[in-house]
Amino acid sequence: MKPRLIASFVAFVIVGLASAEAGTVVSGTVTGIWDAAGSPYWVEGDLNVPDGGTLTIETGVAIRFRGGYELLVEGTLLAVGTVVDSILFTRDEPIPSHEWHGISLVGAEASTEIGYARIEHVRAPDPYPEVRGGAIWIDSCSPHVHHCLLQNNRSTNANRNGMGGGVACLSSSAIIEQCIIRNNYADSGGGICTLEYGTVVIRNNLIEGNTAPSSGGGIYAGVRSSPVIENNVVRNNTAYGWGGGGITLWNWYAAFGESKTVRSNRIIGNTTTAAGGGFYIRYDFSVLENNTVADNHATGGGGGIYVLNQGPGDYPPDVKNFIVWGNTGPDPSIKLEASTGSAVSVTYSDVEGGWSGTGNIDKDPVFADEQKHLSPESPCVDAGNPAGAFEDECFPPSEGGVRNDMGTYGGPIACGWLEDATAIEDAERGWPWCGIRVETRPNPLRSGTTLQLELPEPAVITARVYDSTGRLVRTIASERRLGTGAHRLSWEAMDDHGRAVAAGVYFIRCAAGGGAVVRRVSVIR
Repeated sequence: MKPRLIASFVAFVIVGLASAEAGTVVSGTVTGIWDAAGSPYWVEGDLNVPDGGTLTIETGVAIRFRGGYELLVEGTLLAVGTVVDSILFTRDEPIPSHEWHGISLVGAEASTEIGYARIEHVRAPDPYPEVRGGAIWIDSCSPHVHHCLLQNNRSTNANRNGMGGGVACLSSSAIIEQCIIRNNYADSGGGICTLEYGTVVIRNNLIEGNTAPSSGGGIYAGVRSSPVIENNVVRNNTAYGWGGGGITLWNWYAAFGESKTVRSNRIIGNTTTAAGGGFYIRYDFSVLENNTVADNHATGGGGGIYVLNQGPGDYPPDVKNFIVWGNTGPDPSIKLEASTGSAVSVTYSDVEGGWSGTGNIDKDPVFADEQKHLSPESPCVDAGNPAGAFEDECFPPSEGGVRNDMGTYGGPIACGWLEDATAIEDAERGWPWCGIRVETRPNPLRSGTTLQLELPEPAVITARVYDSTGRLVRTIASERRLGTGAHRLSWEAMDDHGRAVAAGVYFIRCAAGGGAVVRRVSVIR
């Protein structure tokens, strides 16, 4: 049997003295494997995974901190639970002296992965720069963080230097996906903060109920950072100070900044006592596509979007295929800071109260539900930018034909959206979506194709084929229960009546649990 290396010699001695207590006491340098047999792991000093070392934390393990200690990773951390058996990082007792200092990934190996973990009750240390990052601080490395619940963490000090109550990233191209990031607090970026350099990918997360006294209640994307922010629910966050209840995009000037990409998000119900209930955009020339900005409030103006820059010469932000509706406050939809000659390009968008620009409308979007799906009769269906690059590829959630739908569910990346977004309410487990993987071979196809599925847990599968107009063509499987592992389903390029389908583009949508995957296939004859 492979030996289980718990910690340094110092920690081993402490274990011997504490043998009457179940679990394992750890501190100092840690490598090897932490398994359920040694759990819980009581932390009584700072932990360090050194450069070249690896710490593997197995499913079902609880790590409980008994003071203001951090887990510093300079090597490799592999902390990946499962959908039914998570990993827990928390304080030992619900008292201030047991609030810990979070996980710091500093120059860690690219293979570092944190998944199906709950990380909570962190209080970052007060001094700058150590105060940055609540639950997870990522510096000069690019780990994968997925299916985690990050809640009730804080990054703040008297000088308002705190950043990223859930996650803060510096010089990183980390991937942060399918997480619930809620009820965290940081001076900037209550939920997530991205700082200089790197391209952090933030996708398919629920970012909810976070607070920032300076700016960016949900997300703060700062100077010289260029994140890709897509398919997230950013709701019910709060900001004070500068503003940006939902998302703040902040640069100095175009010459000193990097473009950010923000697309297919739902920014809903966020508030600020300053400007920009949904978006606060400062000196930033980001690309913003297919977002729905609804029911936000800004006391200082710009209930939906607030823009501050130096005019057209400073590359204004580019807003395409938006829905901006139901927001409140002075200039409830979009506010330009007039004193600076600000500008914004808005096209093919539904803006309540109207806005000048090609393809813009001012009509009730006729939402079908609280998730802001569009009803088939919505004027936003097939009303977005007609260029091929914006075409819808996923039916549902897209409606109508292939022309882009305004709002979240239009465009080519709507395939990443949930079958049932209420699955994100499963916050106690902390992993909102099933990690279903699907491949189709062959593609293109003449007489049929095989769907190769990989399930991380038993699930009920539904697989359907739609044509390019969104019409249902064939149900391959309906509510079929499959076990963990690999499976194959077949489509013989026929419809539900046994007739061969015409040549063209089709979409196969596989849903399992709360998740869904769409694959585009081409039939040739």
